[in-house]
Amino acid sequence: MLVHYVTFLFPGAFMSEESTEHIKSREGRLVVPEGAFAYYFWDRTEFWEGEELLTGGQKNVSGRFYPEGNIYTKDEIKKQEGESSTLYRNMKGSYKYVIKSRRGNWQPFDEKKDKIV
Repeated sequence: MLVHYVTFLFPGAFMSEESTEHIKSREGRLVVPEGAFAYYFWDRTEFWEGEELLTGGQKNVSGRFYPEGNIYTKDEIKKQEGESSTLYRNMKGSYKYVIKSRRGNWQPFDEKKDKIV
């Protein structure tokens, strides 16, 4: 059986902390925890064989959904933070956009998959 999940992302000391919940559907109202800066959906196949739950890997993984935030380009970060900033140097070779989330942390932003909601 295909089972649906949502994973909420929270700021962490070095990496994002995660909290995952089972959901009935990706459609409908979703209550995003106040501390979360983003979330994404994913599915996996699960079935019981006797008393053992067998699970597949993540599939149908969505982009990230940001409840709020502002998107910045490399040029905007260069102007605001300077060429020597870690954020600008990370962007220079890796990605075109970043988002400053509602929690104030910076994340890569993929304009093809990610959305502000």
